[in-house]
Amino acid sequence: MSESAVGIEFEGLDKLLDRFVDVWNAGGFEKETDASVGWETWKWDYQERIQSEFLDDHDITQLQPDEVPVLVDCLDEQVSIGNHIPVYMLGGGQNGGVAWSEFRKISVENPKETANTLSFFFNPDEALEARLETFQSYYEEITSSPGSLLALAGCLLMFVHPHRYVHYKYTEMKHFFDEFAGYKVKQGFGASEYRKLNDACHAVLERLEGRIDNPSMLHVQTLIWSCGDLLPTDEEGQSMGEELPEVASDINYYWVNQTHNEELEGEYLRSKDTKWQRDLTVLEPGDVVFHYANQEIRACSVVEGEAYQEQFDDGQHYFVDLSTVKFADPVPLDEVRDGLLDSNVRQEKTRYPLNKDGDVIQAYLCHLTPEAGSYLQDTAGIALPELEEGPQYFWVNAAATDWHREGGESFYQVNGPTGKSRRNQPAYRNARPGDKVLVYQVSPAKQVVGRASVERGLHEEPANGSDNETVEGITLRWDESLDGVQWGDVESDPELDSSRLVESDNSFVITELTQEEYERILELGELSHFEDFDASLSVSESEITVERGRLYFPDGEWDQIQSRVEQALSNGNHVLLFGPPGTGKTKLARQVCESTVGQDSHELVTASADWSTFDTVGGYQTTSQNTLEFKPGIVLDRFQKDDAGTPANEWLIIDELNRADIDKAFGSLFSALTGESVTLPFDGSDGDPIEILDASQGHEEVSPDKFYISEDWRMLATMNTLDKTSLYEMSYAFMRRWAFVPVGIPELPERDGDDDSELEALVADYVAVWAVDGSVPEAAQHFEPVGRIWRAVNEERAIGPAIVEDIYEYVADASSVATADYVSPIIMYVFPQLEGLRRNELERLIQRLDSIVDDDAGELWTVARDFFQVDLQPPQE
Repeated sequence: MSESAVGIEFEGLDKLLDRFVDVWNAGGFEKETDASVGWETWKWDYQERIQSEFLDDHDITQLQPDEVPVLVDCLDEQVSIGNHIPVYMLGGGQNGGVAWSEFRKISVENPKETANTLSFFFNPDEALEARLETFQSYYEEITSSPGSLLALAGCLLMFVHPHRYVHYKYTEMKHFFDEFAGYKVKQGFGASEYRKLNDACHAVLERLEGRIDNPSMLHVQTLIWSCGDLLPTDEEGQSMGEELPEVASDINYYWVNQTHNEELEGEYLRSKDTKWQRDLTVLEPGDVVFHYANQEIRACSVVEGEAYQEQFDDGQHYFVDLSTVKFADPVPLDEVRDGLLDSNVRQEKTRYPLNKDGDVIQAYLCHLTPEAGSYLQDTAGIALPELEEGPQYFWVNAAATDWHREGGESFYQVNGPTGKSRRNQPAYRNARPGDKVLVYQVSPAKQVVGRASVERGLHEEPANGSDNETVEGITLRWDESLDGVQWGDVESDPELDSSRLVESDNSFVITELTQEEYERILELGELSHFEDFDASLSVSESEITVERGRLYFPDGEWDQIQSRVEQALSNGNHVLLFGPPGTGKTKLARQVCESTVGQDSHELVTASADWSTFDTVGGYQTTSQNTLEFKPGIVLDRFQKDDAGTPANEWLIIDELNRADIDKAFGSLFSALTGESVTLPFDGSDGDPIEILDASQGHEEVSPDKFYISEDWRMLATMNTLDKTSLYEMSYAFMRRWAFVPVGIPELPERDGDDDSELEALVADYVAVWAVDGSVPEAAQHFEPVGRIWRAVNEERAIGPAIVEDIYEYVADASSVATADYVSPIIMYVFPQLEGLRRNELERLIQRLDSIVDDDAGELWTVARDFFQVDLQPPQE
């Protein structure tokens, strides 16, 4: 069954909903219950308190300033759980406490503004996204992550309107929607994301109708938060920790008095000799060992292989490798002492860990009866489930290459050419059919050249040149050839520096690897470098396309613009288009990017005076787990496709660049934009510093912490000449990477007596382009008056054809000049461009416009006085 809400489709909810309904109706969420889901009904107590103490007597959508502290105090009350509910809902801890404390402070400091903000925020008749954005803007000084601020907003909405809105918390939402909808919840303060999730939760709410009393979003929130407890992944569970590897049916049980914790941590046993108190050679693969220390049984292990000897401190010691599980709740000896001493369990076993008085004997390795082992398993709840055993992993040094073909085999002897046993004998003894092997060619390649697998474990084959003698060894089968990693990259890799392979300096013929080490070595051979992406990142000169599209420029002017932009981009410059408002600068920049790098390979942003390097470069943001994580800004984000750091060449358009404080917004990018690599004062998730690499660093390894600026990456920006003073705040180093291309307005023909045919023809040329898709008619009766309005305005303030297009589209459907309303588009589109004109200039312009359009009501003068706050007067008759 599938249900959808705004693009989110749920699958497989039936079992979860059934379980939730059963547990809810059985009182499983009440305070006094033994259910694993825990107490959740305190939320209803809190909501009912808000309802009775505030909502019943106050209009939350028409708050008055004196009601703000009353509301905040009501929300702050500790109901049922003995904690401030909003703090608890935000996850508690410092993050939740600080966010709520600062919410209270901001709210009561300016009750009038708070009343206006929260009245709008809580009004369900207003657009949800606009309300959330207003909340975010008003409380932007709260020093929490954007996601925590959204969580606070969702918390307040849910408790004020419990049937309309759900509480948002990233971690829980992420798990629920990923599991049941395959939807990846976005982090941060996303108003549209919350709306989408909330709409989807309404679909869940609808499915609870008729199954529980008075269902609300409180129920949906509780279901989402407790879904892991309602449907546990392991219904049988295990009381003492993670499961153990497979145990053979003929199990022998042992007890180790664990005095060296490093053995427990390293998952091995060690002894210096084979005296019975510490004879590890009796252990066989599959045997079970219980570890005792400090009056508790603390862990349980399965023996992985036979004992072997290696050098340790004062000589050769015996070692046995284990697979160990440490118990979350160790078993006190007092709980099992009597059971272990029971005659049916002990059975007069010698070398037993307890003497007849119940005291632990002084021996390292003790022997348990099968009954004692089973007793510890069953009575103490130590589970030894059967699990499928995976392959082991090895590294093999190869000299001969004649078997390096599909299906080729090679026999690796346990003894060297002189008959002496090779080092690391356990590797040969533990090898089993199906184990995976990396083959390293010692010379001349000195790199991993293939993958093989163990065909036969330790067995005998005839010795070379002898019909009577045999030798032991293992047989490997070639699987595939690789152009793998070189030894230098293996030994220098931080993830492998503690591996036995690196620590031994590759001195064994065969060396054990962990699965992680095996996969890392393969990964090293597959790692990509930025230069591997040169073809996909490059933009050739022939691909640079500058087309006018639905923009009109006189031919001579267009030829200049086209030539300058193409040449600048080909020469490696970024391009800044400047000119009066409305000349089509932004549209031109967008068309250049779309035709050159494609619809999905560019981004358009508008600059802001509030920009800092946090917005352009990036910085630390608090995650839902209350940790700090580097997030790239709008510029750095253009250089990576995904979380793996796959390089991208996404061009950037910055509209109205001059609105930003250049030094504040681009400071640390100056060097990068002038062709130098930069190390930022931030660390990535793996602890490595964030780096911006210039195009000369193509040999560097691709990683999420490295942002590579391709040689063919470009920015295009726009600037209105009315605001050009900010241009001179750019540093010379920044400016010299930009080509400044003017995008002006045409020279408007003067009136020749009563003849404005040239001006009319010019407007007709523009209209022919605007109307090419049929969106507006070519209404010739309006060409002259629209042209005259344009010319009149340009005598005081230059405006581009985009503003004239707005005027024309407004009047185009009118059948005649007499029936057209020219006054409205002048007020709507022209007046905003006239800020900064002096009084006499405004009066002169409005007088000209008044002579062109029919304004018997004098609306142009009336609106202009109010708009510009200047006492404008028409000329006296």
